[in-house]
Formats: sequence, structure tokens, C-alpha cells
Amino acid sequence: MPYRLQPDQEKGLRRLAKIPDRAAATAGATKAGILFSVLFVSSHSLVWLSIPADPSGPPEDVIIHGKTISLALELLPFVGIAFLWFVRAPYTKMTGVS
Repeated sequence: MPYRLQPDQEKGLRRLAKIPDRAAATAGATKAGILFSVLFVSSHSLVWLSIPADPSGPPEDVIIHGKTISLALELLPFVGIAFLWFVRAPYTKMTGVS
């Protein structure tokens, strides 16, 4: 006669089976958070460095840095995607819904 698990034992085994998934979600959140922060800081730093300190100066100062500002603005969608990954991983961990 094979050994049968009690219902509460099965529930405990199911919880143990989900531990690697939770660890992967935590690692994914960590990586996405680091990616988010690096992209966010680099995008804002590029804008900060490209805009001249004197707002009443000639507009050519801004036009010279047009490519840098364009690059900073093109990074923003990737910042948003990294942030959504960062937010989604703890949600998945808490609710169990993927």
C-alpha cells in the first residue's frame, strides 16, 4: 500500500515547490530596479548637463546639445519598462499571479 500524504502535507509541499519561483521573482526585481535606476539617472543627467546654466543665453547653446537631449528622451521608454518590471515582480511574489 503506497504512502499517501495528508491534505495539509500536500499544501506544505506545494508551498515548498514555489520557493524557487519566489526567489527568481526577487532576483528579477533586483535586476530591474538596478536597470531602472541606472537608466533614470543617466537620462536625467544627460538633460541636466545639456541645458545651459544661463536661461537668458542664446538658443544656440541648447541647439548644440540637441543630440544629447534627444538621446536622453529616447532612454525614457526603457526607463518606464524597467520600472514596470520592478513593480511587477513584488506583485507576482505577493499575489502568486503571474
